[in-house]
Amino acid sequence: MTLDVGYSYCINLTEEEKLEIDKQVRNNRFELKFAIFFTFLPFPIIPQVPFFPVEGFSPQQIVRNARDRVESAVEERLRPLAEAVDDCREAYNEYKEVKETIESNSKKKNQRNSQLNRPRSVSESFETNAVKKLSKTSLKNPRLQKEYESVKALLKEGVHPVNLSEKSTYVSSTKVLVKKPEGRYLIEVSDTSAEIVGISSRTNQKCMSKFKKLMNELYNLDIKGY
Repeated sequence: MTLDVGYSYCINLTEEEKLEIDKQVRNNRFELKFAIFFTFLPFPIIPQVPFFPVEGFSPQQIVRNARDRVESAVEERLRPLAEAVDDCREAYNEYKEVKETIESNSKKKNQRNSQLNRPRSVSESFETNAVKKLSKTSLKNPRLQKEYESVKALLKEGVHPVNLSEKSTYVSSTKVLVKKPEGRYLIEVSDTSAEIVGISSRTNQKCMSKFKKLMNELYNLDIKGY
């Protein structure tokens, strides 16, 4: 027989019902079942402990004592878990705070960058034959050729080079390195113009090596990290 403590002692019972329960408790051995709630768990723990009538104590006193012992034992066993949950919760809150900060900064950056968009004249300006040859070699890749046409079209629509891709970045005060899946494009930008001064196939190691060398020689740009 199981005595549901929550039912027996947590709702209003008539005196007759209480007396009947007490009588049954004195004459029987029960398995007491408790529902213990912890704030860090999404479900209650329901342990069961044997019940033995004890002379001199009312059933209510024995039940309360058993409940206290169960709660103490469960809490002791679950303390490491509770501490781990607290650590996880703290780590998650820190992560959430950092994530919100990054998203906020990104939003502000996008707002600033969107203000840079305006109509500009678009042209190619390869300073040396070596740069021109490198661009020509890179554009033999049909995928890069298609991507390049898209880049020029967006520039003509007034999109600032830094807004052409998530990874586009300034490498000097007036030059932006546009990083696309197929190619790398170095663009000299002002309020009125956008000049494409270098092109390289990203997937061609020889082209990229030459591109980095030429951009360093011509513009003193170290774009190895980009």
